[in-house]
Amino acid sequence: MIWLLAGVVVLWLAIVSPTMRQVLAALVWVAILGALLLFGWINHLERRRGIEAEAARKRIPIARIDLVDMRMGTEGSFVSLTGRVRNNDSLHTLTGLELRLRVFDCRPNVAGATASTRPSSAEPVCDTVGDTTETISTNVPPGQARDFDESVWFRDLQTSRVKRTWNYELLSVSGQPPSSD
Repeated sequence: MIWLLAGVVVLWLAIVSPTMRQVLAALVWVAILGALLLFGWINHLERRRGIEAEAARKRIPIARIDLVDMRMGTEGSFVSLTGRVRNNDSLHTLTGLELRLRVFDCRPNVAGATASTRPSSAEPVCDTVGDTTETISTNVPPGQARDFDESVWFRDLQTSRVKRTWNYELLSVSGQPPSSD
């Protein structure tokens, strides 16, 4: 209620007083300038954050990261992914992993299958039924290993009636430079 009254008083003063109009005009320009400066600063921070994220992805080569004892459930949309990550880099701390995870329903190869659906008589025929990219945040110092346990969601992954398998692909890693203390 007090703000409404104050607004009415300021509006009345702006109508009857030329000095008040000049003060309000100056305040509007200050507000516009402040908004432009704030917008510019936010854009600058976003640009810097993007540059740092790109640099983090280039610090540690993927070949220096080992994923060991990887396990993942394959029944249902929400599953658990566990494993151990080793950082074989001698300089940078590993801060993140990006994995592509795929789930397959596999059925035995039947004799009547066509050549296009049958790679060889010994291999099962598999359909991709789940495919997602998962980002895992971690903190693994140089030359060390850490276990992880992440929950993963596959969209529309139902219970399978045939044998189900999965695989992963390490897409990228992020690293942090050594601290200078």
